[in-house]
Amino acid sequence: MDEDKPKPFDVPLENRPDSQPFGAPVVDFAGVRIAHGMRKFHHRVCKHNRLVYSTNERRVWCEACERTIDAFDAFMSLTNNFQQMKLAAEFEQKQAREALGMHLVRRAAKNVDRTWGAGMAPACPHCGKGILAHDMLGGDCVSAEIEVARRKRDATKAE
Repeated sequence: MDEDKPKPFDVPLENRPDSQPFGAPVVDFAGVRIAHGMRKFHHRVCKHNRLVYSTNERRVWCEACERTIDAFDAFMSLTNNFQQMKLAAEFEQKQAREALGMHLVRRAAKNVDRTWGAGMAPACPHCGKGILAHDMLGGDCVSAEIEVARRKRDATKAE
């Protein structure tokens, strides 16, 4: 009995005359908006960073999306901009204060700083090669006691 009924996978597909072969065409809404004389993107994309005001019309609008901006939103945009500028200036002042607070207290560090400032490079006392400022950025350190012991050992081997 059940063998006489076709199974769902055995039924051949039928093409409908009103269907498209590869699906519906894709419509570019940005192109449609431009064709109708509008901006490419919807106004919600705009952050209204280019505010313009008119004293005659007593209104504020965004130059990018050409929408009228609420007075409170325009005020908040200005205050947020000034707040960001204030924070940036405070950060720069903090860095300048920290830079002024730095003191070179060691004679060797002052000598190296003076040499690099004059366009020269201090020479290594052992090999005689120049030491440039970017050579010091590695951050590698050696214990002074171990270095003194190594130099003593090398001096006894050389004799």
